[in-house]
Amino acid sequence: MYIKRITADNDDIDVKAFASLKGILLTAGSDAAAIALYDSLTVTGTDKFSIKAATGTSFFVPIPSDFGQNFKTGVSVDITGTSAVAYLYFE
Repeated sequence: MYIKRITADNDDIDVKAFASLKGILLTAGSDAAAIALYDSLTVTGTDKFSIKAATGTSFFVPIPSDFGQNFKTGVSVDITGTSAVAYLYFE
């Protein structure tokens, strides 16, 4: 299991090709937060996975092991919200 902490937009996250996303935890700060993940080296194209969290809350999305979300090119992230933090769980 590999856990990546995200606090700002991030291109080409250092995970091996064909990484499988198993879950994501998004915590919003003083305003609502959103995160979108792209199967690319930069935040381009259509997002592959996205979630939102209301102000001052956390939202966890588990992805069952049989249905992990695979990324073949790379993993890039667009995160919004003041003091937003996300944890990505890869296998």
